[in-house]
Amino acid sequence: MKQKKKIMLIMDGKSITETFNRVLRHNGYKVCHLGAVGENTLNDFKNDKPDLVIMEFILRGKLDGVERARKIRQQWHVPIIFLAEGREKAILINAKDVGSSQVVDKLSGVDKIFEAIERLLEK
Repeated sequence: MKQKKKIMLIMDGKSITETFNRVLRHNGYKVCHLGAVGENTLNDFKNDKPDLVIMEFILRGKLDGVERARKIRQQWHVPIIFLAEGREKAILINAKDVGSSQVVDKLSGVDKIFEAIERLLEK
């Protein structure tokens, strides 16, 4: 039996997090860590060992998505999908310097997000 790939969700909004959780699980993925707990992200990462991270650019707290990605990338090489909205284009530049694997517009639809997930997990 094929082992389910683990995806870590780092997002602020409860509604979007629950939607992603439900859709990912329905499509055969295991979802670990729901939410945007900034200071605990690295501990959660060590414990969960995800195969892929999906995170928002803009997150509340001391660390935004780019800073959290930097901290993750200092210790692990894992694909990261950043979710952005059209007005967050300036942040795309920062995402590239942390080795963002893919940037997907939040409004582009679930098909685009799943294309990115499948492409990155095949590598």
